[in-house]
Order: sequence, then structure tokens, then C-alpha cells
Amino acid sequence: MSRHNEIILYGKMHKDPLIRLTDDGDFVMARFSLDTIIGNRDMQSYVDKLRYQQPWILARDSEIIEKISDYHKNDMIYLKGVLTTQEIIKRPTCPNCQSPIPIDKANATYITPIFIKRMEQNVTDAQALELLKDSCEISNQAMIVGTLCRDPQSFTSKKGKTTTNYQLAVNRKYFIKDGDPMVKTDYPWVRSYDKIAKNDAEALSTNSEVLIDGFINSRIPTRKLTCEACGHSFDWNDLPVLEIIPYSVEYLKNCKSLEEIDKEKDELAEKGIKLDIVEFTDYVQPNLATESGDLDANYFQHTPYLEQFNKEQGTHLVAVGKVHFEPMSIYAGTVKDLKDIPAGTKVGIPNDATNGGRALLLLEANGLIKLNPDAGVTATKLDITENPYNLEIVEMEAAQLPLSLSDLGFAAINANYALQNKLTQDDALATEDAESVAAKTYGNVVVVKEGNENLPGIAELMEVLHGQTVVDFINNTYGGAVAPLQ
Repeated sequence: MSRHNEIILYGKMHKDPLIRLTDDGDFVMARFSLDTIIGNRDMQSYVDKLRYQQPWILARDSEIIEKISDYHKNDMIYLKGVLTTQEIIKRPTCPNCQSPIPIDKANATYITPIFIKRMEQNVTDAQALELLKDSCEISNQAMIVGTLCRDPQSFTSKKGKTTTNYQLAVNRKYFIKDGDPMVKTDYPWVRSYDKIAKNDAEALSTNSEVLIDGFINSRIPTRKLTCEACGHSFDWNDLPVLEIIPYSVEYLKNCKSLEEIDKEKDELAEKGIKLDIVEFTDYVQPNLATESGDLDANYFQHTPYLEQFNKEQGTHLVAVGKVHFEPMSIYAGTVKDLKDIPAGTKVGIPNDATNGGRALLLLEANGLIKLNPDAGVTATKLDITENPYNLEIVEMEAAQLPLSLSDLGFAAINANYALQNKLTQDDALATEDAESVAAKTYGNVVVVKEGNENLPGIAELMEVLHGQTVVDFINNTYGGAVAPLQ
């Protein structure tokens, strides 16, 4: 995978840096932020409005910290660095009773400097502003090459402004002194706007590789927390959030080209159909919008989910055809070959009913266990009738399975979580067959409201989705991790 991660900053030190020392006086950490502004490009209004960006810089290299210890508020600083992410545990406390508030682990994003230099000392705000305007093209630069580790999420405001968010996996190019040598990847977020956002939403998906030319945006989100101990509710300022705002996005690999997008729309247009794509960030609203008639059709779910949704919500939705299937695969942990399995091997499977049954069927298909033939896709551990290897079936959250392979002999992992963790079909020990019960059951379907199966345009839409343009895109983009269905 290509890798590039370069941040250039030139700005005024916002406050004196925070310096931490050991008891022996050795430098441990330096933290500070810089007042920067962005380049001219197509965002001159940001400069005109004097909108400062204040990236968070964290240094752990003792030589660099020693330099920083001599810097002060209002000094003009030039640095080159890399965007870094680190898993942290947040520990807010209740201002009323001082009880700790439990919050999940989160990724902190900051800039690690690899070069730093003071350019001017103790400048006034007016002097700093003039210096920044003259140097706006280098005040805040980000050049990142990364791979999407999840599908992008797109939003359109009431004013018609489009925003698209996605997370990148970026392989480390530089060795970070005093960093964890086992951490070789960072996971920054990208937030694109307007035309770029619309293009990103249509062209990108999990495993797409992109080159981002942009700047670092900084913001401090406020969260509403409630203390479980005393019931007090309060606003809490979260850690600063750093995200990349693109000036431009270059689509490198596994991206749907704008030509392909236009071709699909042209194919429908030739059939007299104008396709308007509306994106959602959950699994509920698309079905409700289809039920109400706001959408003619949706495409995101498999049939078992659809049936359960109809049962719980009282909706009247039906599938009109399958488009693709995301096969589950077995990936190696300590066991590298399914023909050589030690007795008592621990095997990871998802702990939800839908995917747990799939995993057990996949184990059975590879001769590792036998199941009650009546169990089907709803199989559980209780349906195992033969276990010749005395496998220990370990159920856990599907997202945790790729991260737990070192503690397991092997695991059955969903395609989306495999892609997020850089597991490819070449790595798989076994994969669900396109003719398997799972493929027939869990293929993603196009859904309409009952009675709208013959709505003008639905048959034509399915024809295009089953056409060679879409088939080629799926095969070329996902390398077998997603399979087209007819």
C-alpha cells in the first residue's frame, strides 16, 4: 500500500507549551497548539474571516522537547510533522460529586513534529496576522495517502450543503521516537464539503485508496454527560478533534471513477430514468422513508434483517432482487492450516445470532464440525452434533475478532471487518461459497414498498445493477471480498 503522511505548519504559539519531566529532570512530553490559517485556493473566505485553525501538537522526542521548552506564547513556529492517532481512555468527572464518568476508549489525533524551528519571537497579534497572510500557503498543509477503513457517511443540511466523513488507515512512513513500535498505522478522519463531498460519497467505499491535499481543521466538541451516581447533567468539553479538510481528493485505487458513475446514470437515463441517490447513516430511516413513499427503493440490507424490520415496525416492504453478497471467511490466528488443527483449538465466531449461525455453517462446510440439519442459518453452539477436533467455540463482538486473532487458533470474520483490518481474500483459509445457504440468505437486496414492485424504473434499475458495469466495479474493487449476485 502507498503511504504518505506529511503535515507542514507555520503559526503563532497560542500559549506557553506544556512540558512534562521525569523526577530526574528528563524530558517526557511537550504539548501546544499553533494559530494557523489556510491557503487561498477555493477557500479564500476562511482567510477573509480570519478563521484560525489551532492544530494540537504533541512531542515525545527529547531533543525536540528541549527545543520546545525554550518557546513561548506569541513565538512564530515552523514545523514539519505527521498526523498521529492514539487510543486513549477519557476520564471526565462529575463537577457536582466528583464521581468518574465512564466513557469508552477513543482515538486521539495530534501532530507529531519531526522538525521544528522558531522563526520570530514575541510578535504582536497584528504582526502575526500579516506574517500568516503572507505565508498562508504553508501555514497549514496536509498531504495524506490512505485507505478507507469504512464506508463514507454523507449528510445534506436543510440549506442543501453536503458533508462527507470517512476514516483512513495510513501506514506510518516515519519512525516515531518513544512511540509504541507495534503501532504501524494511524486512523485520521477526513471531512469533505460540497462538490468534493458529493464526489467522495459516490466514488469511495471501504478499501478505496486516496490522496488528500488539504489542511488540518481543529474543533473542541461539547458533550452532554449525566452522572450515574448523583444524576447531575453537565456539558463537558471533549478533547480537541483534528480532521483533514480536502482542497482536492485524488482517487488512486478501488474507487469508482466519475466516468463509471456517469456511465451508470447514463445507462438509466437511456431507459428514461433519472436516479437520485440519498444516503443515510443508519439502518432504520431508509426503510421508513421507503414505507412512507419518500423513497422509491433502498439498497443496504439482507432479507433476514428486512423480515425482522417488517415484524417489529409494522412496515410492508419487499425485496425485488439481490445485488451483492459479502462472504464470511476463516482467517488464521495461531493455526495456519485447517488440515492441521490441534485438539481443543479456540475458534472465534461473532456473538450475534445472524452471523454466529453463518460462522458455524462455514465451519461445517469445511469439515470441522457437524450441525443439526434442521438448524440452518439460525444454528447455535447447542446445534453442534459432532466436534472431532474438540474445538472451543469462543463468541465475541464481530468487530473484535480481527483484533483477537493472536489469541485464537482461527476465526470466522465478516467481510467488512476483514477489509477494515487489512485482511484480504488471499489471507483467508476458507470462504463462504457463492452457492452456499448463507449467500442465498444474506445477499444484499433492493427493497420497495409492497405493491410498488412494478413501479416504473424498478426493473430498469435492477437491470443496470446486474449489468456488467456494476459487476466489473465490484470485482475490480473488492478482489473477492464482495461478490456480485444475479
